[in-house]
Amino acid sequence: EALGSSCLWINRCCCAFVDVTLPGASGLDLAHWLRDRVPQLPIVLTSGLEGVWCLAALEPVRYMTKPFGLQQIAQALDWSSTCLLHSAQEGREVAS
Repeated sequence: EALGSSCLWINRCCCAFVDVTLPGASGLDLAHWLRDRVPQLPIVLTSGLEGVWCLAALEPVRYMTKPFGLQQIAQALDWSSTCLLHSAQEGREVAS
C-alpha cells in the first residue's frame, strides 16, 4: 500500500537512499520497484553488511557501507545530480 501511494511523489525525487535490509522487506526489491517506475532515478543502496552489492544489477546506483558521514552523503548527492544532468543531456525524461 505504501509503495502504491508513493507513486504520487516518486517523480519529484532526485535520489533514493535505500537500506538493503529494511525491516520486514527487501531493500533490493524496493530498489527494483523504483527502477521499474523511474529508470533514470539515481539510487544509493546502503547496508551495514559487506558483500551484498553483487546482488543488485541496477544503474544508476551507488553503494555506501554503514556507518557513513555527512561527507559521504554529500558525495552521493553530487553523484545523483551528475546522473540526472547526464540523463537530461541524453534526452531522457528527468524527474521534475
